[in-house]
Amino acid sequence: MVYMIEALLLGIFAFILFLAAHFLVFHYLEPYHRWTAVMRVFWVCAALYAFAFWLLPFPNWFGILNLESPVAKWLAFAVGASWYVFLFLSYAQFYFLVDRGISARILVEILRAEGRSLSHDELRRRYSSDALQTRRLQDMQYGKYVILENGVYKLTPKGKLNALIFNFCKKYLHLNPGG
Repeated sequence: MVYMIEALLLGIFAFILFLAAHFLVFHYLEPYHRWTAVMRVFWVCAALYAFAFWLLPFPNWFGILNLESPVAKWLAFAVGASWYVFLFLSYAQFYFLVDRGISARILVEILRAEGRSLSHDELRRRYSSDALQTRRLQDMQYGKYVILENGVYKLTPKGKLNALIFNFCKKYLHLNPGG
């Protein structure tokens, strides 16, 4: 039987396992559809969390609560699962910053440059806006936000909904029109 604190620790452990598996998969397999690979690792670790919670006997390490009722068990499960999901969502923000962040890419370009410095013209040569747009459009097609018909990109219903939300947020928060 798993208790509340143990469930929380189990959720944190599942996230640590996720990180390790994610790093190993990306280092050794270099998946083409990266986010799909991340989500598969997430779900495998979520299933391992559920398996460990419901099937492995754990002592009540901290002895704070004695949860014997089914409702208490489900509550403990939800606490651990919530920690796992929240840690994953926090990591997803970091992942997308590293994977797609323009500022992060510029920082890395400067770091890799000889003398760790680049002029504005050198950055422009290394950082093609055409390549950026191509990658972003491919990602949006893969995510089913846009489709390409007769050489023209069109919003899907999913893309239109997201565009409406982003447009509202940009107007409401007085953000720049660009990305």
